Amino acid sequence: MEQSAPLWIVPLFLIGFLAFWLLVTTLLLALADWPALADRFPDRQETAVKRFRMCSGGMGTTLPEFFGVNFGNCLTLDVAHAGLRVSVWKLFRPFSPPILVPWSEIEAAHRKVLFWPQIRLGFGHPEIGRLTIIPRLAVKLAEASQGKLKLPPSP
Repeated sequence: MEQSAPLWIVPLFLIGFLAFWLLVTTLLLALADWPALADRFPDRQETAVKRFRMCSGGMGTTLPEFFGVNFGNCLTLDVAHAGLRVSVWKLFRPFSPPILVPWSEIEAAHRKVLFWPQIRLGFGHPEIGRLTIIPRLAVKLAEASQGKLKLPPSP
């Protein structure tokens, strides 16, 4: 005679999975400094001039730069007149709203990780967060911002 699993195991698994998902995503967003950025740079009703979906980038100042939180193809970057809106897919941000960083609060710098060039966008003066992206995306953001995002000359 075969024994089947009790029916209560399915809802228990779903509740456990959801709790674990919320814990992990909340922890990763905290390591990416998202709560501090959301407090300092809340999103506003600002129409996007250009939207870049499925972008990749690294965020976080809590850990050494090399160990930041990597957002692979799950960032949306909106270029608006007032600044740069950064958001994560809704599935990954249950408690983290989009942020809108004014252009005057963004400072760009070149950096290299191993052999790969990157652009590091520092948010705030003093810096309270950062976003590291590939140079090609940084150039597209700068062009869409009509010169409001100032990129340093190539090294």
